[in-house]
Amino acid sequence: MTSGIAVVIATLNRPEHLAGVLRDLYHQAPEDLEVLVVDQSPLEVAEQVDLFVNALEDSRFRYAFTKQRSLPNARNIGIRGTRAPIILFLDDDVRLLPGLIEAHRDAYADAQVGGVVGRIIERQVLPNARPGVNRVGFGGRVITNLSGRERKQVEALKGANMSVRREVLEHVGGFDRNYRGTALLEDADIAERIRSAGWTVWFEPKAEIVHLSAPEGGVRQPDAVRTELWRFHNTAYFMRRHRGALSRPALLVTFVAIAVIRAVRWRRPSALWQLMRALGEGWRLAGDPPGIDTPRPPA
Repeated sequence: MTSGIAVVIATLNRPEHLAGVLRDLYHQAPEDLEVLVVDQSPLEVAEQVDLFVNALEDSRFRYAFTKQRSLPNARNIGIRGTRAPIILFLDDDVRLLPGLIEAHRDAYADAQVGGVVGRIIERQVLPNARPGVNRVGFGGRVITNLSGRERKQVEALKGANMSVRREVLEHVGGFDRNYRGTALLEDADIAERIRSAGWTVWFEPKAEIVHLSAPEGGVRQPDAVRTELWRFHNTAYFMRRHRGALSRPALLVTFVAIAVIRAVRWRRPSALWQLMRALGEGWRLAGDPPGIDTPRPPA
């Protein structure tokens, strides 16, 4: 069994939800656990979050603040701020079921395992695949159902409940900051890099959470239009980086159809042009170097 695990929680404007995550961690935390909360909230909220962490009076729980609002950047700060050989990333709006930490740790007994995604019981998001599937489809849609009970290899990680081996991160780099706004597919992106480098990615059903999908805070956007704009941008970026130019026709067919449906539903014809522009911007950005560094722990 691989010893030593760090938990990194990126949070933004969700102090009450975060308090529940911290309580769950406190009750199942092994002695060698590290927990680092990386807070991107406004100062008045950040003070409250800092108090929550300090109120635990436990040196295993630490707090870090950043003014930059970026989920991939916050995850990278968490990597640099911890030392353990396994890093578990959790959302700030989840509840932990018993045995989560040990299930993630035990999954790395096989040296070929580079990343693990745990079982996610969704309160809001409806699955669109058979259990135990998590991947990005041919046209760029996310195909996912992480409610299964069978341990198996998968193509993608999911940020609400995923872990990565530190040596893998030092090899492939950290999270790509070019996944902006909702940061959609930053988790699938790093899984692609892990698999391309020769490690495997697994679904571990014993590592369970309930994902509450809080309606505000975190990466939530002010409205449905902004949410879709970032979906189009980040999907195009992912597809060009990991599927190449040959993926463009299928991407266009899929997302033109989605754009038309959204424009009709919103009764907003201009949305069609806005969404397709976002798709083009993401595609062009993928032609530039990725926003990746190699985050290393403190000396």
